Amino acid sequence: MNLLFQNFSARIAAVILCAHVFASCSKDKKQESDLSADANISVSILGVTDMEETPSADALKLSTIAANAGSETAKPKIQSFDGFDAILSVEKGSADLKKVSIGNSGKGLPGNSLMAAAVPNGVKYRLLLYRQDGTFVSSTQMTSGTLGNVLARKGFTYNWYAVSYNNTTDVPDVDHTTPVLTLPVNQDVLYASGSITIPSNATDGTRPLGIVFNHRFARVGIELNTMGMFADINSATVSVTGATVAGGTLNLRSGQLTSSGNSTATINYNSFSDVEAPYKDRKIAYFYTSSTSALSNLNVAVSNLSIRIDNNTDRVFTTTVNFPFNFTPTLGQSYRAVANLIESPITLAGVRWARMNLYYQAGHNPYRFLHTYRASNNLNSFFSFRGTIPQTYGAGTTQGGGPDPCALVYPAGVWRQPTSADFSTLTGVNILLPDGGGRAFTSGSDGTGNYFEYTGTTATGAPYPNTTLRFYMNGNGSDIGLLGDLVNVSLGNTFNAQIHIWSGSTLINVPGLASLGALYYEGIRSALTRRQQAQILNITLLGGLNIIRSDFKNVRCVRAI
Repeated sequence: MNLLFQNFSARIAAVILCAHVFASCSKDKKQESDLSADANISVSILGVTDMEETPSADALKLSTIAANAGSETAKPKIQSFDGFDAILSVEKGSADLKKVSIGNSGKGLPGNSLMAAAVPNGVKYRLLLYRQDGTFVSSTQMTSGTLGNVLARKGFTYNWYAVSYNNTTDVPDVDHTTPVLTLPVNQDVLYASGSITIPSNATDGTRPLGIVFNHRFARVGIELNTMGMFADINSATVSVTGATVAGGTLNLRSGQLTSSGNSTATINYNSFSDVEAPYKDRKIAYFYTSSTSALSNLNVAVSNLSIRIDNNTDRVFTTTVNFPFNFTPTLGQSYRAVANLIESPITLAGVRWARMNLYYQAGHNPYRFLHTYRASNNLNSFFSFRGTIPQTYGAGTTQGGGPDPCALVYPAGVWRQPTSADFSTLTGVNILLPDGGGRAFTSGSDGTGNYFEYTGTTATGAPYPNTTLRFYMNGNGSDIGLLGDLVNVSLGNTFNAQIHIWSGSTLINVPGLASLGALYYEGIRSALTRRQQAQILNITLLGGLNIIRSDFKNVRCVRAI
C-alpha cells in the first residue's frame, strides 16, 4: 500500500512538475511572442551635438580672450613669440564644419533651424530597447549610414538608449538588468536616450527613430591655426603636456556617468588632422575626459614649424614656443584651445606695419599679405578707395567712408588701413608737400622691381626675408572701362616708377556732404620724393548706394591691436 502510494505520489509530482514547466514554457513563449514582430522600428543617426549646459559661474574659467568673446568691446590679446605673434583662446563649440539639419527650434522664425555635426558612415553604436514597464526587449549593434531594424509589438511605449565610441569599434553588450558600460580612456563617448510609442491601431508597420547623439565626455581640441600667416602647415614638432584624461562607467538607463582613472594623453604632431581638408592651415587634435578638474597646466609646445608660402617654398621657424591654456571643462561640452598664429609686423615710430601689401585671392582665406619681398603688377592687389574687392568700386557713406579691407584679414579686426597720421611718421606732417621733413629713406632695386625703403625698424629677421619697411613701385591703376563685372584697370607707365598706397583717411569731411578727397602715400622714383597726396572722390548714387569711384592703388595694413 505504501509502495502504491509512493508511486502514485511520484506520478502526481511529475505531473505537477510538467504542468509547471509547461506553464513556464508557455509564459516564455508568450513573452517571446509579445516581443516578436508586428512592427519594425527603423533606426538612423541624425547627428551629434554638445549636451545642454547648466549655467555655472565656474563652468569655464579662461586665461585667454574667450571670457569676453561675446562682448563688442572685447579685444583679443596678441602675444609675441619668436618669429610670429599669436592669439590664444579657448572657445566653446566644435570645429566640425560638416553640419546637418536636425529640425528647428520651434520658434517659427527664420534662421532657427537646429544643426548638428554629421556622423560619417561606418560608426558603430548599440541600441537597447525596453518596454516602459522595464521589460527588456533587445540589444542591437548597428552602423551609421545603414538603417537599423528593431522588432517590437504594437500597443506599447518603449524606452531606448544608444551609445557609441564615435568610431568603428564595437560597443560591447551589457547586463540588461543593470546596464552599466565600462568606458574606454581618451575616446569620444556618444550617448542618447528617449522613448517611442507604437499605437495598437497603427496602420504603418514601420516606425522611424532618428537619434541625435550628445558628447558625454568633455571633448577638448587643440587647434594650430596658420590662416593669419596665409600658409599651410607642412610639418612641426608638437608636444602637449597637462592633457588629463579619465575613463569611467556609464549607466545606460539612468545616464549616470562615474569618472575614474586619471592619466595624461600623449599628443604629438601625428595626432593632428586637418579641420577643413584639403586646406592644411588648421590642424586639430582631440582628447576626451570624464574629469571636470581644471586643466590648469595644459601647454602646447611647438618647434620646427614649417609652412608653405606663396612662392611654393618652405618657411621654417625652428625656435620652440609654448602656448599655455587654463580652463575647467564641463561634461558633454566641446572646447577648442586655439593658437591663432599671425605674421609678425615691422615696427617703425610706434606704427606696426605689415611686411608686404594686401592682395585678394577668392575662395578660402581670401585676404592675404605677400610673403616675399617683390614687386607685383597683379591686379588682385589694386583696390579702389576703401574697396574690399580688387577691380571693383567700394560702397561708401555720405562721409566718404566705406569698409576697411584690412579689417577682413584673418583674424578679423587685427589689422586696419593706415591713417594719414600713420603715414606722417614717414613723410612728415606737411601733407601734400614732397619731403616735408619726413623720415630718411633709400631707393633700391632687387631684380623684381624698384622700391623705397625705411631702416631703423624693429622686426623679426630670419626666416623672414628682411627687417626693413619696403614699398615697391607697383604703380597706379586707372579705370579704362569694364571687363565683365570688373573694372578694366590699366597701370599705364606707372609700374616700376611710382608708389601709390591708400590710407583710410579722407582730406576734408563736411557734415551731410561727401568727402572731398582721399589721402594716399605717393613715391616718385624719378624725383626721389614721397609725400601724402589727395585724390578727389567721385561718389555716384547708384541704386540708392553711394559708390566711391577712385583710382586703384595698393593697400598696406597696420596693426589695429
